[in-house]
Amino acid sequence: MTFRAAGEAHASSADLAFSPPVGSPTISEALGVSPVRDHAIFGGCLRSDVPLPELPVIHGASPDWTFRRAREPLGPARFLGEERVDATVRVQCSQLPDGIRLEFDDTGVFDISKRGSDIAWTPRDGTRMELVRADLLGGVLSVALHLQGLLVLHGSAVGIGQTAVGFLANKGAGKSTLATTLCAAGSTLITDDMLPVQPGSSTTAWPSMPAVRLLRDSASHLRYASGQTHPATNKYHVSALPPDQVERRRLPLGAIYELSPVADAPGTPAAERVCITGAAAVSTLLRHNRAGDAITAVDSMAVFLRASDIVRAVPVYRLHVARGFERLPEVVARIRAWHASPDITLAAGGDPRGPS
Repeated sequence: MTFRAAGEAHASSADLAFSPPVGSPTISEALGVSPVRDHAIFGGCLRSDVPLPELPVIHGASPDWTFRRAREPLGPARFLGEERVDATVRVQCSQLPDGIRLEFDDTGVFDISKRGSDIAWTPRDGTRMELVRADLLGGVLSVALHLQGLLVLHGSAVGIGQTAVGFLANKGAGKSTLATTLCAAGSTLITDDMLPVQPGSSTTAWPSMPAVRLLRDSASHLRYASGQTHPATNKYHVSALPPDQVERRRLPLGAIYELSPVADAPGTPAAERVCITGAAAVSTLLRHNRAGDAITAVDSMAVFLRASDIVRAVPVYRLHVARGFERLPEVVARIRAWHASPDITLAAGGDPRGPS
């Protein structure tokens, strides 16, 4: 499970602008000074008594999730397993009567109950608030959505027209670069790292944080290399996307691609997709599941069934992409043609469901 972005166990997840973090408060400094605010995320409302600068503030909404401080954990829980956040920090996963407990060595206990809608946080003394937010907006909310019946994937997604297109990939495969380039070409950012998918008759992708993280070469190419990179991730954390490039709605999921970069050589197509079906498609989704080994072991059948429901409703592809920034415009044009209206797609010589 990706509880925090790689390299961020000891650095600010809130520093989504270009300036480096300075003087982040500890929990003892922050307690008792924050009003309750409502924030937009996942196409719903998260109510929090902890400031969440990563998320837009909204007004007049009823909360779908509540994040609150607690004086002590909810009660006894059954230990499920332990996972590593990094070389020095662990998280213990335990089962509550109606939820899951995540206990981090450095940030404290997160009790996720009431079918994922209530998150009670019991802090550790001296906890740094940016790490609390990193845990909440990463692993904790991933588990909350898992409890609500979603399959949460490690991937990015964009909106093309009225449809979501998801991209799954391991670190460094270029999913953030591709998503950002697609947005500059007229798509909208749904998520850059955590992709919640709700199975069902209308399988939908839910929007996460309105921000992307780019390596130095990608940020330079896309003209986001302003200021300094994050001191731990060595990436530019970009939250300054134009409003018309950010998606806040839940959109029907039109396709899922697993990125497979290939060397650029004469005659290599910029983008080529191969349809994956059946057990191979299910395995593709399960490889990128964010629920974590301990929780997946307990809910293995539910996770499998969710992945199976998704691949029955949504085509899954392996997307071979030629490496190199100079090929990006061709890649973007090809993907947008695949997911344009039927008339435009046929004019471009593409088949929205067949091999390309």
